[in-house]
Amino acid sequence: MEGDREVCDGFAPNPCVSYTNCTGSAFIANWTEVCCQPMAVKNTRYAMLSVIGLVGIVGTVCNIITISTFIYLYFFAERIKKKFGHEFAMVKDPVFFLILHLSFCDLLYCIFGLPSYWIVHYHGYFPYSEEMCKYSAFTRNVLAYADFNTLALISAYFAWRRRCGRSYKIDNGWRPALPAILCVWIFCISLTCVPFFGFCGHFGYDSVQGRCHIICSRGHIIEAVGVGLPSLVVVVSYSFLYINLAKLQKMEKQEIVLSGTDPHRFGSGTAFSCCCCLIQLGCYYKPCQATEDGETGRQRKAVMILTICYVVFILPHSIFELLPSTISDRALISVLVHAWFWVMYIFNFFIYIIFWRRVRKGIQLLFMDLLGMTGWKCNNMFGSENVEDSDPWWLEMQEVE
Repeated sequence: MEGDREVCDGFAPNPCVSYTNCTGSAFIANWTEVCCQPMAVKNTRYAMLSVIGLVGIVGTVCNIITISTFIYLYFFAERIKKKFGHEFAMVKDPVFFLILHLSFCDLLYCIFGLPSYWIVHYHGYFPYSEEMCKYSAFTRNVLAYADFNTLALISAYFAWRRRCGRSYKIDNGWRPALPAILCVWIFCISLTCVPFFGFCGHFGYDSVQGRCHIICSRGHIIEAVGVGLPSLVVVVSYSFLYINLAKLQKMEKQEIVLSGTDPHRFGSGTAFSCCCCLIQLGCYYKPCQATEDGETGRQRKAVMILTICYVVFILPHSIFELLPSTISDRALISVLVHAWFWVMYIFNFFIYIIFWRRVRKGIQLLFMDLLGMTGWKCNNMFGSENVEDSDPWWLEMQEVE
């Protein structure tokens, strides 16, 4: 380590300069692999390689399972109905396709986004050409922005459905979802092209943080639009839901009092639901009445908690990107923030499994069908669950007058 400092003595990276010598385009033996990453980044090399590898592998597998399940539920609805006696009403709703797209974006990021980080941490520099460095950062940013904006679409759709109630019905959910998804990709590619062509920053190798990405402080404008704008949409949408569903909850409590129903007869709910009550993030559903809420309550929790998790993982990253390039220990902070940020690309799979019963049942049926083709008797291998189907919660809610 002391020898590395001597080799790089006098080298002070400029945060607005792309260092070609830190890529394969102008490799300098005994210098490029030593001086292209700050010491704080080098010291976390093995930890970062482990985190990136774990998130990449687990994220890829989990999102493939999610995507396969959604495709199976949509294209093999008749087979599922005849063989297992299940129907999934959610496949007719646009949000089904938006969540499918969200998982697709997560999968692409795990396949094309994370490896570019892993390569840099493994070699200590970007071993391919500078153009490849720019293209890899471009692709990674497009996928990240598409992910964030899809989440914003989902939350906005929930708020809109809450406003319309059952007055608006859709039989083919892909028809409104497909143009919305297309607009997301057009917007994200157009936004990322701004720094790619040298406006508001530019892509290249940043020797200050030791990675390929948007460099120069003007690139913060792109980050604000690509991440900040969809985050604002999420906050506004769920604030609208909070206000309207608070009214609904008040009306339901009045009905319980008038009918003489004991609100505690359904049990205390899960510990996680109680935590949500305490922080008032999930107070629009009735966590202490899980039996009464049934599928509606579980889907409400799944969607709300998914959004909360994204905000928790995105917020530190967004704040970090807005910090000035001259702050001390920026490289170390970057490593820690990105390691935390990457976990979100596998989190929605576990949210579906834990809180969304119909998705969990769909995954079970997919594996049962696949194993059944091999002759394996697996009718009860996953245990029994209530086979009743129900509309998603955003279709069940009536508009409050």
